[in-house]
Amino acid sequence: MTNFFQNGDGNVDAEKRVHVVALDYDGCIGNEVFVSKLRKYAGGRPFFGPQELMLAVAEAHAHLFRGFMEGLDAHENKILSGSLRQSIFLEQLNMKENNNGSAFYVIPLIKEIMQIVYDDNKIKRRVYFDSYLLSEDFVRDGQECTIDFNNLNELTNISKRRLNMYSHCACDSSKFLMLYAHLHRQAIAYPEQQVVYSLYDDNKDVLHGLAAFFSTEMGLQLIPKNVTVELYRYGDSYTDDGDCDCFGPELYTEKLVGLGACDYNYNLHIIGLAELFARDKDIDINCVDFEWRKVKGSFLDYIARNEDDFIAWIKMRQMAPVPENYLSKTVVQLQLMA
Repeated sequence: MTNFFQNGDGNVDAEKRVHVVALDYDGCIGNEVFVSKLRKYAGGRPFFGPQELMLAVAEAHAHLFRGFMEGLDAHENKILSGSLRQSIFLEQLNMKENNNGSAFYVIPLIKEIMQIVYDDNKIKRRVYFDSYLLSEDFVRDGQECTIDFNNLNELTNISKRRLNMYSHCACDSSKFLMLYAHLHRQAIAYPEQQVVYSLYDDNKDVLHGLAAFFSTEMGLQLIPKNVTVELYRYGDSYTDDGDCDCFGPELYTEKLVGLGACDYNYNLHIIGLAELFARDKDIDINCVDFEWRKVKGSFLDYIARNEDDFIAWIKMRQMAPVPENYLSKTVVQLQLMA
């Protein structure tokens, strides 16, 4: 079987390597193939449960799982959401518009299925799910953004008050903000390991924008030096006969090996960049996701048009000290795995 992974430096021992897989949902994991499988297992019913979801995910993405079994060979392997659904509001809005289920519920199933695959094949590897969303860093002062990813009822029937509480997150169609947060969050968690970060997305515009920016000298300096980024295109397409099937994963660009320092204040700095973006779009940084989404803005487009402001942001980021309450690697890892 062809292995479509490029696991960083092949000479790096698995014990010193961590593989992080960020999965897009709409058009990628939650694509038309998955939806058709879900309808099949639901048997025409208007509702479905965990078993139907598990079977639909496993069958729709069988090729992906076969590749994961061979490719996710690091000491620790982690799954997290690489979807634009980075808050509960955006999750519910896309569920209604696309009618393809909950990313909050389906993406964690990838971890469950992979652990089953490993155990059934007697492969001793650890797979974790990291529930991080950008909305955690944009949540208002004094509020906690706690989401039970295993409670489908809570995700689909959340109260209006709590929905407003968790609907404060910059909506970036280019995914620059999300990627930046992901990379530095993982570098903080694993300072002594080599981190391979793989993003899977069906959108060529998103992948092209990220590849074009992060392949530059400036872009590589924004990737921590112990992190290697891989961008894969994966989704669905229709054949000439009208059938729908998954394609890929296809490595979109050469792997991007980071050259920069870790940003221990990334959570504050992404908000700072969002403030510049909001000012440019004439919206309030504290507005809820609905207002952000109406703008339909790309942070990479903003960066291209406001290079001086972005360079000033980079310099400010470089001067920021390591927080006094910086958590040790062990504590951070325990938090991520909880």
